[in-house]
Amino acid sequence: MDYDKIRIAYGEYVNDRRFVAEWKRMHPKPWKRYVLSFWFLIYPLAIPLGLGIIISGILKHRRINALFLDELKVASTGLPMKACIYMSNAQLRDGAGVIAPALVIGSFDSKFTDDMATDLLATLMGAQMGEGPSVEKNDLSWIEDEGYVEGRRRKIPTKYTGGIEVYAFDLMLNSNWFAGRKLEDSDVWTMATRGSEGAIRQIPADVLRQAGVA
Repeated sequence: MDYDKIRIAYGEYVNDRRFVAEWKRMHPKPWKRYVLSFWFLIYPLAIPLGLGIIISGILKHRRINALFLDELKVASTGLPMKACIYMSNAQLRDGAGVIAPALVIGSFDSKFTDDMATDLLATLMGAQMGEGPSVEKNDLSWIEDEGYVEGRRRKIPTKYTGGIEVYAFDLMLNSNWFAGRKLEDSDVWTMATRGSEGAIRQIPADVLRQAGVA
């Protein structure tokens, strides 16, 4: 697998105007909040509410800007990584136009093979259902937390990974970026920054085809 081709193709994609347009569609700026706050500011009794709306808009604006900076960082310093989907929103399998979170498992270590990933998934799923090898309850706490947190990654205890550093990543998926415009496989190609903290993004099928992967 030529990872350099994937990195180059993804970098070109992020610097394309079409990406910026799509990204803005996925992360609209909170202009409507500012317009709504204006009407509250007209009435003295509603001023605190109007100020609250403005503050929430500013915070969202900053978060969106931070997310875009993460996109640029992933494109410039990230590494291609094939991740296994452990848990995902069922709507992603329904068709195009769905943006929803998933929990994926991956490693930056090339020693972590597809077979090892399959075995790890089977162990974790079996343990969650009370079957298979014994897994300590504290080691499953990250599985039971189904909430999505942008940029979150949790290290899986190495006693279940053969000593290899493996993470569970919170990842936002776009069904339009799969080859069939919906989730059909158990794997997803991503770009992620290395380490215990950082950012991770799904690589669109068009970028993978350009790199000769799909």
